[in-house]
Amino acid sequence: MTGIVTAEPGSVMITVVSGRLVRVELIGKHLPPVSLEPYTTQFDEYLHGKRRAFDFPYSFEATRFQRKVFSIVQSIPYGSTMTYSEVARTLGNASAARAVGNTLGRNPLHVIIPCHRVTATNGIGGFCPTAGTGWKAFLIDLEKRVLNAV
Repeated sequence: MTGIVTAEPGSVMITVVSGRLVRVELIGKHLPPVSLEPYTTQFDEYLHGKRRAFDFPYSFEATRFQRKVFSIVQSIPYGSTMTYSEVARTLGNASAARAVGNTLGRNPLHVIIPCHRVTATNGIGGFCPTAGTGWKAFLIDLEKRVLNAV
């Protein structure tokens, strides 16, 4: 089953199988909304600054290295960022920044695994191919605006 939520930079396509979120794709164009509860409501709330975390089941397949990277990324607090190099150092391998970036480029659950919170040392860095850096900048700015409003 697929749901779609729209926001300023485009659409979020949500795929659910057997009651578990299995894919989140950020798209750089606006698609017609498609409700898929409770997933679309929670994403809509997040994208409008009314939610900071999600409480539905999800699953994904990943190697042990990818799971370690995703675990570190999921521990980055809402509204904060780390660099690819900092994630690599946290893994215990300072030279793994490129591998971290490659892993995040294959992230199946954007926003749930908040890879937008990982930036380059000298700028915003890359992001998923279907979304571009516009989505990444939007998500980083959204979280900072929400924190500053508190």
